[in-house]
Amino acid sequence: MIEFERTITTSEVNSCYLNLSDDRGRPFGPDFDLDHRTKVAVKDAQGRVTFSQKHHANQLWGMLKNWIADNNVQPGMRVLVKFDPTERHNEFPVIHLLLEGDTHAAAPVPPEIAEASQTYASEIPLRLERQLEDFLAANPNLIEPGLVLFRDEDGRLGQQYPTDVGVIDLLCRRPTGEFVVVELKRSRVSDVVVGQISRYIGWVKKHLAADRPVFGLILSHEQDEALKYSVLGHSGLILKYFKIRLELVSEEEL
Repeated sequence: MIEFERTITTSEVNSCYLNLSDDRGRPFGPDFDLDHRTKVAVKDAQGRVTFSQKHHANQLWGMLKNWIADNNVQPGMRVLVKFDPTERHNEFPVIHLLLEGDTHAAAPVPPEIAEASQTYASEIPLRLERQLEDFLAANPNLIEPGLVLFRDEDGRLGQQYPTDVGVIDLLCRRPTGEFVVVELKRSRVSDVVVGQISRYIGWVKKHLAADRPVFGLILSHEQDEALKYSVLGHSGLILKYFKIRLELVSEEEL
């Protein structure tokens, strides 16, 4: 029997997936001994069943949105994950997801994890950030000529692409097949954003890229000397800047 607890994150609720790790980052997914894309039955505390898939080593994907909707799952809730390799539902392995409440009674998160997930004041309004991300997702060739948004074998597009080390803003590919991980800086401190995109690059290399190179691109709207030097120290990592301009004109000037 495999059993552990974790705190559900905002990105998991928004993107409808679940990492099979505890709050300290210990991965339990490999212990499930289920292959990538294995279909599983997900049971809640009321015995309701939906179906999902094991995704790579350490995630559940697929129709997990049904479990989220049925249980009104919110970020910060605690879930107990239980897996008995011998249990079956219509021949499918069964994973129990049992909600236990919010995070107020949770054990303290280690400082290195808290730092990685720290939220900083936005450098541009949050709504505008989302519109910018949506615009770039629809027009990735503006980031780099020929760039396209990645679509995986399950048909999932590369915008807000979930991994077991976080959610990638935009996962793209060049015409040559090389992957490009794109992250908007959002005023996170330099060390945090560089560390985060480095983890994403490593995850893509391990799970998606095979022998193809993987590059990273950080988009920022303001110059940051610390970020510039951090990027220089990482091969395959690029820093670009974007400008947002609002110009007011009279009707005669249109």
